[in-house]
Amino acid sequence: DQVNQLGRVDAVIHNAGIILRDFTNNNAIVSPDGKITFIDFEMAFDVTEDVAVYGGTMGFASPQQLMRERPTFADDYYALGALIFDALVLNVRYLTLNPKGLNRMLDQLIRGMKLPHVVKDIILGLMDEDVETRWTPQQALQALKQSESCAETTCVEENGGDIKAEVEATVKGVT
Repeated sequence: DQVNQLGRVDAVIHNAGIILRDFTNNNAIVSPDGKITFIDFEMAFDVTEDVAVYGGTMGFASPQQLMRERPTFADDYYALGALIFDALVLNVRYLTLNPKGLNRMLDQLIRGMKLPHVVKDIILGLMDEDVETRWTPQQALQALKQSESCAETTCVEENGGDIKAEVEATVKGVT
C-alpha cells in the first residue's frame, strides 16, 4: 500500500507539471496511520521553467540528471526503478560504485529470492541509462501484465508477499 501511495503521489505531481528529481525512499515520511508525505522538494523542477537546481541522490538520480541535462519525467521513472530495486536490496546507492553490476546483481536476486524474471526486466527498463529507451511506468505495467512467468497464482514470494501486486501497484500509481 505504501509503495502504491508513493506512485500515486508522484503521478499527481507529474500531472501538475512537476518533476521530483529526488524521488527516493529518504524523502517520504510515513505517519503512524500509514499515510505518506513527501519532503525535500528543493530539487523539484517545474516543466514550464528554464532554471533547474542540479544534483541528486546517488543511486536514484538518472545519468542525465547527474550530467546536468534538462530535467524530464524520465528522471523520475529511473528513480522508480531504483526504488523497486532498493526495496529488494535495501541499499541502491552501491550502484554508483559499479553501475554495470546491476544486471549480475538482479540475476542473483531473481534466483535467490525466486522472483519472476519480469521484475528484472522492469527494473532494467526503468533504469535504462538511455533516456530514449528508458521505460515509462506504462511500459513496465504492460510487461508485468504480459509476463507468462508471473501468473496470478504463481507470483508469490516464499514469505507470502505478492511481488506482482506490489510492483503493479507501484507502476500503476505513477501512470
